[in-house]
Amino acid sequence: MFALRIELEGKDMMVTWGYDGQKLADFGIVTLPPQWFIRQVAGQKTLTVLSSEFECAFDLCPDAPIAGSRCSGE
Repeated sequence: MFALRIELEGKDMMVTWGYDGQKLADFGIVTLPPQWFIRQVAGQKTLTVLSSEFECAFDLCPDAPIAGSRCSGE
């Protein structure tokens, strides 16, 4: 199990993920600050994190969460 904490000006979110060999086995959102939202398009893996408080967005790919971008092919 791996954990990733992302912080913006004192507000943080945490995600976890685990693998079975080389295959993603689980992905979870542990904490999400108020006024932050997560959107996932049906049929895609990429999670878009939106923060209305900071007027910003970023993408996470559960297959490679520290990549900091959309999942390949999406």
